[in-house]
Amino acid sequence: MHAESMLNKITYYSLWFLNALFRAGLRYSLGRARRDVLLRKMNYRSLPVLFGERVNLEFLTTLPWGLYLSTVDRSLHVKRIDPSTWHETEVYPWVDLEEGDVAFDVGAHHGWYTLYFSKRVGENGCVVAVEPNPDNIRFVRRNIKLNNLKNVKLLPFALSDQDGETTLFVGRHSGGHTIMSDTRRGNMTVQTRRLDTLLSMFNEVELLKMDIEAAELMVLQASRQIRKVRRYIVEVHREHHFEPLTQLFEENGFRVRIIAENRLVACARRD
Repeated sequence: MHAESMLNKITYYSLWFLNALFRAGLRYSLGRARRDVLLRKMNYRSLPVLFGERVNLEFLTTLPWGLYLSTVDRSLHVKRIDPSTWHETEVYPWVDLEEGDVAFDVGAHHGWYTLYFSKRVGENGCVVAVEPNPDNIRFVRRNIKLNNLKNVKLLPFALSDQDGETTLFVGRHSGGHTIMSDTRRGNMTVQTRRLDTLLSMFNEVELLKMDIEAAELMVLQASRQIRKVRRYIVEVHREHHFEPLTQLFEENGFRVRIIAENRLVACARRD
């Protein structure tokens, strides 16, 4: 795994260097303004465009708390390799989990929060990772196996307002898949579950993190067991959803505060 990760990083930096060289060469020959006009006409964002946007490089990153995260990057922005640059680092200080707690990672993506929650709740705790996209599920499974985690349950569902099936629309990146609007990038049929269906597995849940690409209001409004969770961390994807979400939480005895304004991440706590 480490050898594979090193090979990917070498490839990654090589492509990044070619991308920088290409842009610098255009700037030298055309000037910055004319180069930028040309790149906009080409719809050029980074080198993967020249390869049909099929540069998918997998990386093994050591997380700050000692676990490994296998993930994929298409952007050729080198900062993506460093997890300290990700917005999740603004959120995880608010994750006050203890040994034996139950935590949900809804919209698990590649498992960043899943791994962190698993580390915090320990062998006697339980983490439920919920992720509908098959490619992302593969990464979560790989990261569970990579870290030999025994306290994680992975559920291949999308949360919705009813149990059944729905259409999952493919996002521009691996964290952008949604059931809420047609992205015109393809779609697939996935199984859905109501939040209450999953909460019924436990008597009490300490923390539920939710990042489900604008479905959060629909899912929470459909729940009749919202108070079964003591704390929520919710990424609000549509600004006009924030007020009704706040009202919903406050009506159920939660106090709400924003903990990452640039991504509108809200923390709701019930005393």
